Amino acid sequence: VASQRFPRHSRPSMLRALLAYAMGELDTAKSHAVEALTRDPKDVFLWNLIGQIERSMGNISRARAIFRRASEYDKNDWYVRDCWSRMEWDEGNHDMAEKLTNQAFALRYKILYDFCPLANLLEDNSEFILMSRLYHKPILERLPTRKQIKNG
Repeated sequence: VASQRFPRHSRPSMLRALLAYAMGELDTAKSHAVEALTRDPKDVFLWNLIGQIERSMGNISRARAIFRRASEYDKNDWYVRDCWSRMEWDEGNHDMAEKLTNQAFALRYKILYDFCPLANLLEDNSEFILMSRLYHKPILERLPTRKQIKNG
């Protein structure tokens, strides 16, 4: 229904892709994610989802290229680097995994998040972090420095 009402919007296809991915239907998930991406070609979340689908399908070099592209679209997205790092670690590329993990950690803790109990609950379980990103959006502000806190 939503895709009929909003034919140029990527969200219905993205949600179908997420559901298919969660159910292990990788070909269907990829099809829906690619459809969503044609409607919103610079959506980093969609690029990352496709990278994870490719990884799950065993297409490591393709997943690597997709993670690289996603990280170029948004240089401040920590989650892309985290997913990419996990893949590199599993593939035995520990130096690359360490580099990406350090980048992800540095980026993640520069951002303050809106309070959302559901997002916090989901984020505690890394398998559901993709879904949690639908429920909260980062506030693009840096954490205050010690000097700023001290000066009030």
